[in-house]
Amino acid sequence: MKKIKKLCLIEDDSIQVFITRQYIELLAEVEEILVYENGKEAFENLKKMSEQGISLPELILLDLFMPVWDGWEFLEEYIKLPLKESEKNIFILTSSLSSDDLEKANTYGLKGRFFTKPLDEKKLAIILSNTK
Repeated sequence: MKKIKKLCLIEDDSIQVFITRQYIELLAEVEEILVYENGKEAFENLKKMSEQGISLPELILLDLFMPVWDGWEFLEEYIKLPLKESEKNIFILTSSLSSDDLEKANTYGLKGRFFTKPLDEKKLAIILSNTK
C-alpha cells in the first residue's frame, strides 16, 4: 500500500470528494487529506503553509471546473511558488473530455497526469504508482 503523508484534493463536488476519499482509503495509506472547494482557497492555504515552512502535499488531485478560481488559475499561481520537486505532484481529475484541456495540461508538464472522472481503482493505482 502506498504511503502518503499529505494529499490535497481540490474539488467542488461533494459526491466526487466522497468517491475519491473512498478509493484513497482502499488503495493508499494517507495521514492527512486536505480538501478545498476552489482553486483560490487551495492556493491561499498552500501558499500560507509554504511561507510558514509547513510541508506541502505530496500529491494534489485537481479538478478543472470550479467556482472562484478554476484548476487552470490555481496551476498558474501554484507553479510560481518556490516548490521542491516532491511538491509538484499534480494530477488533473476532471469531467473534461476536451483535447484542448489535455494539450493545455501537457504545457504545464502534466503529460500522463490527466484523468477523467469518476476516479476508479485503476486510475488511482496509476496515479499512486507515478507519485514521487
